[in-house]
Amino acid sequence: MTSSVRQNFQLLFMWSVLISLAVYVAMKSNLWVGLFFGLAVFSGVFPFRSSLSSEALVWVMLGVLWYHISVQLLNTDDLIDAAMVAILLIGLANVVFLLFQYFDVDPIHIARASVGRLKVGLMSSHNGAAAMLAFCFPAIAVIFTRAKGLYSVRTRLIFTGIAIVMFCIGFVLAGTFGGPFSIGVAIVVMVVIRVPGWPGKIFIAGVTGGVLMIYSIFVDPPDTFNRLEAWKMAARLFPEHWIFGSGVGHWKLFFARPDILQRIGGPAFNIMEPWFRNTADIHYFKQAHNEFIQMTFEMGAGFALIVVGYFVNIVRRYQEKVLIPLFAITVISVNSMFYFPFHISLSAAVALLWMALLETQLRSN
Repeated sequence: MTSSVRQNFQLLFMWSVLISLAVYVAMKSNLWVGLFFGLAVFSGVFPFRSSLSSEALVWVMLGVLWYHISVQLLNTDDLIDAAMVAILLIGLANVVFLLFQYFDVDPIHIARASVGRLKVGLMSSHNGAAAMLAFCFPAIAVIFTRAKGLYSVRTRLIFTGIAIVMFCIGFVLAGTFGGPFSIGVAIVVMVVIRVPGWPGKIFIAGVTGGVLMIYSIFVDPPDTFNRLEAWKMAARLFPEHWIFGSGVGHWKLFFARPDILQRIGGPAFNIMEPWFRNTADIHYFKQAHNEFIQMTFEMGAGFALIVVGYFVNIVRRYQEKVLIPLFAITVISVNSMFYFPFHISLSAAVALLWMALLETQLRSN
């Protein structure tokens, strides 16, 4: 009994601290991010608490802390420039490692059957490499827009062109459609916002679509890889717990059920087995490959409302000076519709950093 009482007070203390942190983030950094974290704390214990929900909550907390610290610290033009340069360097580092892997040199990955000679950069899959390149691509703008007092226009154009070429090489080596598609959609969105007149909008959108078509023909055609079946299954199950969701971190628990695996094209699978075992024969969706569907499934209707509120808040506060981080947020949002970048530490860190840069620049006068 004494041990039980002690554990109850430990949990009460933990939840008090986490809720206090959620309130603090909502007050000091962003209301909607604070609400999201508060919902995650609740979802970590209801409808039921497990090791999966506890682990997920820890990672959510770390992500929110990273976002909050970035918002509070990146409050000068020099620090914003430094953050964008860091993002650009991460993208270029991925290109460098993709080139290494193209020539069968890989100093960081341990060879395994499920990877083989794949070109994955600093990530663990084609999709992850392409997503990371897409997230870092908007930071190329720092070369031209943030170095006006250091280099001539000609020099900045040359370095910008070199960076774009390097990223294009990276996308070809990664060889998956998701990254270029995310950038293409974001370009069209930015064109609609900024380019005057419909002829210009249609022309740029047409060129972007043509480039994506060439990529899909010669590099990688788009495919769903059973994603649609998993999303349909999520839609069927969601009404059973639409208010509070299944609990943060519990997607993988529900989708490891033998009856669900059989309905989306995979055999029965024990979730406790290592993920890499028999991957060629398993269509087990450990993640939904859609952050919005997965988090709504796990956290309920409240998550969908928070996401809508976050984007409405951005639209209401829009200023021309936030075009670069807004472009990046658009890329991230599109990619999150068919991948799970917020469940991978490096891509999540870059995505949250862009969100922080957007918030910082929206606040500045």
